[in-house]
Amino acid sequence: MIQYKTAKHVLTLLLVFMAGVLLSGVVVWYGSESAKTLSAIEPVYFTELNLVLSARVDTGAQTSSLSARNIEMFRLEGENWVRFEIVHPNLSNEVKVEAPVARFAEIKQANHPEPVSRPVVALVVEVQQHAYRLEFSLTDRSHLHYPVLLGRNLLQQGWLVDINQ
Repeated sequence: MIQYKTAKHVLTLLLVFMAGVLLSGVVVWYGSESAKTLSAIEPVYFTELNLVLSARVDTGAQTSSLSARNIEMFRLEGENWVRFEIVHPNLSNEVKVEAPVARFAEIKQANHPEPVSRPVVALVVEVQQHAYRLEFSLTDRSHLHYPVLLGRNLLQQGWLVDINQ
């Protein structure tokens, strides 16, 4: 049995335990009405593009990703911009987009020994009627079933994932 010598000792142990819980990112929302839950697959509405695409939720990805083809960098008024097309079998025509580059992301892939640099754009999306400006790295995902991958940059907005939904 552990004996605690002083109240200060107990308080120190409690603070260390609480700091460990907070730093581990453990959040419990049992019965909380503020909890928002995503299923493994979610429709995402890109408000600026008037476009709905299916997205796969990936808790291992830091940044969300959008399927893009014909990615072309250019300069506009001294800033980096990107021009690309969104192509998906569910779309009758490709959607052409021009957007400022928010940053470049170094993406680690299992099939490449070196990280791949991708342009990242910030787009306004709605997920379950909640609007966010999220960053999306651009890459050709046409060989994959879902044109959008939702990463932790969305989940950190207070979302839980329930893959059974």
